[in-house]
Amino acid sequence: MNTLIFDIPRNQSVKATESLFRQHFHLRKQVDRVTTRTYLDTFDWRVFKSGGVLEAESDKTGIWLTWRSLGADQVYGRYPVTRIPRFVSDLKVTGFRKRLEKVLGVRAMVPIVNVQSRSHVFTVLNLQAKTVLRIEIQSDRAPYQSGGKSRIRRKAMLGSRIHVFPMKGYEKTVDNACTVLQEKCHLIPAVTDPVLTALAAIGCEPGIVSQKPTVADPVQRTDTTAKYIFRHLLETMVQNENGVRQEIDSEFLHDFRVAVRRTRSLLVQMNNVLSRQRISGFSREFSWLGKVTGPSRDMDVYLLSFDSFKLLLPKEMRKDLMPLQEFLGRHRVTEYQRLIRVLDSERYRVLKRNWKRFLGLPPPKRLSLQNAGRPIIDVASEKIWHVYRKAINQGNLILPEAPATSLHQLRKTCKKLRYLIEFFQDLYKKNKVSRLINSLKVLQNNLGEYQDLVVQQITIKKFIHAMEEETGLTDNTRNAMEMLVFRLEQRNLRVRMEFAERFSEFSSPANHKLYRQIFTTQKKPYGGTR
Repeated sequence: MNTLIFDIPRNQSVKATESLFRQHFHLRKQVDRVTTRTYLDTFDWRVFKSGGVLEAESDKTGIWLTWRSLGADQVYGRYPVTRIPRFVSDLKVTGFRKRLEKVLGVRAMVPIVNVQSRSHVFTVLNLQAKTVLRIEIQSDRAPYQSGGKSRIRRKAMLGSRIHVFPMKGYEKTVDNACTVLQEKCHLIPAVTDPVLTALAAIGCEPGIVSQKPTVADPVQRTDTTAKYIFRHLLETMVQNENGVRQEIDSEFLHDFRVAVRRTRSLLVQMNNVLSRQRISGFSREFSWLGKVTGPSRDMDVYLLSFDSFKLLLPKEMRKDLMPLQEFLGRHRVTEYQRLIRVLDSERYRVLKRNWKRFLGLPPPKRLSLQNAGRPIIDVASEKIWHVYRKAINQGNLILPEAPATSLHQLRKTCKKLRYLIEFFQDLYKKNKVSRLINSLKVLQNNLGEYQDLVVQQITIKKFIHAMEEETGLTDNTRNAMEMLVFRLEQRNLRVRMEFAERFSEFSSPANHKLYRQIFTTQKKPYGGTR
């Protein structure tokens, strides 16, 4: 049976509750516990959004990491640790880690709130003086900062509650205890998880993080809609800056760069919507920002891929690849130092300031640009249809002997198409657009893996020369890296052979019919159930 939790009313003391319970059960006092519960989640609330809670409970005996459901009705795993982990990879390889890894991915576990608890612990004894139940009366406090200039640290009282820990074979005792707690002690079953109570006390609403912008008004002016999307992307960049600076995890830079890339992609599509003279300068600056943040992301990607690289080699060669990991680690430090200088630069500050100012300008009353005042659904449909046809034309020209650059160009076009569809997907029927996105993803995955493998082969060869110049290279490490390049080349050939089938699925008559039906046959909302 799972732990049962009951809230003690604010106007009722812990002592009074204990006294009322004692009238019905024989209690034996145990040693009081003083604990600190550190609730953990990722920046984008992956644990919470999966319906879970991750807490590290610390007391004088050690630290236990518990992963449970929101509401505490189910415990997924409980694991002893010597310190609060930052990444799932910090844990030993167990079933607990593997399951948690599916939720967290590569994101860091960051503290979202600390709760200090004092617990009065009791065991319930039967007539034979045997323990049949354990209860804890727990009083929680969470630190917070008061408003005003002083920002004085205080502690918010979160209330008290009773935790009932059932013991196997004594289900009737549990039922009796629950009845007494509700009818005699005037308690109510807890409906709010302790983590939600703690977060509310410090003014934090879980799950709130910048999501993809929602464009739902089909007749809104196109220039107004575009600026709305651009503002959202700018907010995403700013929101991820601190995580990049602190190097919390690699996803902050990834999300930052995706926002930059989406901004650049949409700017290209804004001809006759926004002033070309105004946005051309912004296009250049966002292009610069994408280039200067690339090397840091490259180091992240190679380090994240390192374990998969090792698996491509025979077991006896894998240890010889370790100098590559050390090389990547050193260069990542250097690249992140350069990245921070970019984020601190006057050029970046001016870009953000001018871009925000431009996006805040009201739409002009007199329209001089052809597409500025048109309904967004008309312009969006035309843009998506145009980029889709470009992708089809490019793909049809890619024969088995076509160079890698042809597939790379198609990849870039597909990325533009994906961005456009995702920006405006809420204007169309959800089930049909989802089918288009899914088929596009399959093709993108093939093109993306192919391009990554091409670049990885070239880059690892460069790493060999760089490592030779920096620290020297043993024959074993050179052989391991050359073997890695060979294995990547083999994989690259297999992925290339899969392209024709993936593109055939994407360009199928049924898919083409769906694109045409959604994006060319109407000049008004493609209404219906979403």
